[in-house]
Amino acid sequence: MEISFIVPAKKLDIYLFDHIKVLLKYDGNFEVLIIVDNLSPTYLKKKIFSKIRGTKVKIFKNKRKGRISALNYGYSKCKGKIIKCIDSDDRLMVSFFNHVKELKKYDAHCHNAIISNNNLNKLVTYIFNPFILKKNYKYLVENMISSPRWSWSFQRKIAKKIFPIPENLFAEDFWFTFLIKKHSKKIKYINEELYIYRQHLDNEWGGVMNFEEKVVKQRSKWLINEINQLKVHKNILKVNENDFKKAEIYHDALLKKSGFFEILTLNIDFIFKIKLLIILYFPRIATTVIKLKWFFDKYR
Repeated sequence: MEISFIVPAKKLDIYLFDHIKVLLKYDGNFEVLIIVDNLSPTYLKKKIFSKIRGTKVKIFKNKRKGRISALNYGYSKCKGKIIKCIDSDDRLMVSFFNHVKELKKYDAHCHNAIISNNNLNKLVTYIFNPFILKKNYKYLVENMISSPRWSWSFQRKIAKKIFPIPENLFAEDFWFTFLIKKHSKKIKYINEELYIYRQHLDNEWGGVMNFEEKVVKQRSKWLINEINQLKVHKNILKVNENDFKKAEIYHDALLKKSGFFEILTLNIDFIFKIKLLIILYFPRIATTVIKLKWFFDKYR
């Protein structure tokens, strides 16, 4: 088996059905493993899902509830040499398969994406963060820099380092990014939009480009909690607790809404001081800044 796509899902719905139909347009050696929380025989009898079940599409009931347990269970069942974890309501573009031959030469691979609304109308292009490729492992950990797990694919030898994912994590994206960076000698960056990320209005992160004060504070609370959970697994990550200090300082400043001069004296890199000032005191500009960053990152 060449590629395994692991798809955690809360339920079987039309978003998922449409996504799988797109994948099945490619006549290659791959499998799609759908791991569903709420799965009943009634769903499987529906005509739309009977059409996609077969040798390439396998539907499993999650033994436990939750996204991370679904990813772990999917990995335990997959057979592919290359593994990619994607979301049920998003869409992997068929152009991804144009790169399969080249992917075999690398430990891991990453790409850009389209951020869309519910109707798949494009809002903006998400550009994979070049810091992840250019900076060292310690820098990523210190500043909690990651990319969404759907932007990655990786060889099975890297998957063995990632799985099982600790189920106490909230945002497994950091776990993916850190361990891929830690264990990959060669990472292939594909400077193309190969995925459509459907941004719902009730997105748990408040939206990628949303910098409202309450959203920023909630994200920082989650990320401080995530740091504490990552510390539990410091032996796997090969880090110590002090490695997270800069990220803790940064998110604590967001929570407290630190003053201008206080931010300038923080023990973090200058670029993150500027980021803090923009997010806290010029939130409307922050959205424009991130769009400009993605635009220029595409040509770096």
